[in-house]
Amino acid sequence: MPKTLCASLVNTNHASLSSGPRRRPSPRRTPRLATLVASPRSRLAVFGAFVALVAVLGGSSRPDVSGLVLLRPMAILFCLYALLVVSSEQLRNVRAALLLVGSLMMLAVLQLVPLPPGVWSSLPGREIVLEADTLIDLGEIWRPLSLDPDRTWNALFALFVPLGSICLVAAQGDRSQRTVLLALVGVGMLSAMLGILQTIGGGLHLYEITHAGFPVGLFANRNHQAILLLWLMLAASYLAATAEPHGPTSTARLGLALAAIAVVFPLLILTGSRAGLALCLPSVAVCAWLLLRSPAMVMLLQRSRWRGRLLLAGGGVVCLGLVVFVLVTLAYSARTTALSRLFELSAADDLRSLYLPRFIEMSRDYFPTGAGLGAFQEAFNAYEPTSSLTARYMNQAHNDPVQLLIEGGLPGLAIILAGMIWLAWASWRVWTSAGRRARESAVFYGASITLWLVAGVVDYPLRTPLGGMVVACLTAQLGILSRGGRSGGGLVNAVR
Repeated sequence: MPKTLCASLVNTNHASLSSGPRRRPSPRRTPRLATLVASPRSRLAVFGAFVALVAVLGGSSRPDVSGLVLLRPMAILFCLYALLVVSSEQLRNVRAALLLVGSLMMLAVLQLVPLPPGVWSSLPGREIVLEADTLIDLGEIWRPLSLDPDRTWNALFALFVPLGSICLVAAQGDRSQRTVLLALVGVGMLSAMLGILQTIGGGLHLYEITHAGFPVGLFANRNHQAILLLWLMLAASYLAATAEPHGPTSTARLGLALAAIAVVFPLLILTGSRAGLALCLPSVAVCAWLLLRSPAMVMLLQRSRWRGRLLLAGGGVVCLGLVVFVLVTLAYSARTTALSRLFELSAADDLRSLYLPRFIEMSRDYFPTGAGLGAFQEAFNAYEPTSSLTARYMNQAHNDPVQLLIEGGLPGLAIILAGMIWLAWASWRVWTSAGRRARESAVFYGASITLWLVAGVVDYPLRTPLGGMVVACLTAQLGILSRGGRSGGGLVNAVR
C-alpha cells in the first residue's frame, strides 16, 4: 500500500475520532481477587495460619510422624504464596537467611544426584558398601552420594518449613511485622499451658513416641520444650523492654513479663531437661538486663532512687526466695525433674557422651563429602560397638554441629561457619545502629538464636519443624533489622 494512502487513512481515522467527544482512557484495574490475596491483612492471616499449622503438627523430628504428610505439602504451598506476594526488596532484606537455608537444600539435591560407579567408589567412607557389593556380586551400579537417599529426600522437604517461614516474614509490611513476634510468643504460651495441663493430668501428649509423664507441651521431646520456655522468658522480657516509655502498657508489660517468668521457671524444672537447666542461668541474666532497661523499671528508679532501689532489691530477694523454695520442693519431691536427673545420671553414663568419640571418627572418615543429609542413622550402624547394643538406638547424634559435619562434610562445615559469622555481624550491626531500642533488639535476637544453636550442641531442637520455624522467623527479622530496610524502626517500634 502506498505511503500516501496510509497517511490519508491515518489522518481520516484521526479526524473521525476527534470529531466526537473525547474520552479518557480507563486506567487498568487490578483484579479484585488478586488485590485481596496480596493485601497486608491476607499476608498476615496466611502467616498466622502457617504458624498454627506448624505448632500443631511440627513438634517432632521423626520422619514417620503422620502429621508431616499434611505439613510438608502445605509448607510448599505457603512458600509459593509468599513468593507470589513478596517484593524483591523484601527478599533482599532476608537474603542471608535465604542463602543459609538454600545452601542446605542445594546440598541435599546434589547428594541425591546418581554418580558413576568409579566416582562413587572413590568417595570416603564407602568401603563397607563396596565389600558388601563384592560379596553379593551386585556389580557396578550408579548411586547417589547419600548413603540413605530416602532420609536425604526427607531432609530436603523438611527445609521447606524454615524456607516458608523466612519468605512469609519477609512478605509482611511494616505494621504487620509487629505481629510476627507476638505470634511466636503465642505459640510459646500455648505450649506452656499445654505443659501445665500435662503436669496436672499426666496425659494430653500429641505424639505417640514422646517423653511420657513430662510436660513436653507441643513437642515430643522435653529438651525442646525447655528451650522454647527459656525463649519465652526472653521474649516476654524483650516486650517489656521495648514498650512505649510514656504509654499505658509499659507497667503492664513489665508485670506480665515477671508473671511469665514466675510461671515458666517451675515448669522448666519439671520438664526434666538438664540442657534447659544448664542454659537457665545465662537466659535469666539476659532477661534481667532487658527488664532493667524497660521504661517502667527505669521510671521507677528515676522517680525515687533510694526507694526504687530498695523496692528493686526487695523484689529480687522475694523472687530469689521463691526460686529457692521451688527448687528445694522439687528436689525433695518424688517427681523426676531436671534437678533429680542432674544428680542421678552422670555424663559418663549418657550414650551421647559415650558415642562422641565415634561421632568424631565418623566425621573424619566421611570428610570432605559427607554421608548425606539425614543419613546419620544408616552411617552410624557401621560404627556402633557391639558391646553397647541395647534396646535404645541413636536416630540422631544429639549434637547438630557434629551431625551436620558427618552428613554434610566440608560444605556442611562451611554453612555452619557462615551462619555463625553472619549472626555475629548482624547482631553487631543492629547494636551500633541509630534505632531507639537498637541495643535491646540486638541482645534479644542475638541471644534468642544463640540459645537455640547452643541447645543444638546437646540435642536437635532445630530439626523439629516448630523449632526450625521459630529460629527462621527470628533470623529473618534480625536480617531486616541489620539491613535497616523498610522496617528500620518498624521492628523495634513494632513491639510497643
